[in-house]
Amino acid sequence: MLRALKPAVLLAAMISSGCSTLHPEFRTPKSAVQLPPAPSFMAPVAVPGVKAGDDAREKLAEARAVIKRANGRLTQSRGWYGGVRDRYGKASLR
Repeated sequence: MLRALKPAVLLAAMISSGCSTLHPEFRTPKSAVQLPPAPSFMAPVAVPGVKAGDDAREKLAEARAVIKRANGRLTQSRGWYGGVRDRYGKASLR
């Protein structure tokens, strides 16, 4: 009688142990990832103000310079993010 009960008890234990790993309380927590702070080039670019009587050509030149600086920052940001992404991917493989 006991011999016939042993497989059933083992099967029940195996099934219930598999279910317990699905519950969030029993999962192994993932380690936190500390990303670096945003670099200084990710700061907003100041937009030049316009007042009545300003020379339109001068203000256009200022606006173009600001856009050029902003595009440079976006390019740097993309490069920085690519580096973070590469390092994160390599770290998760360990």
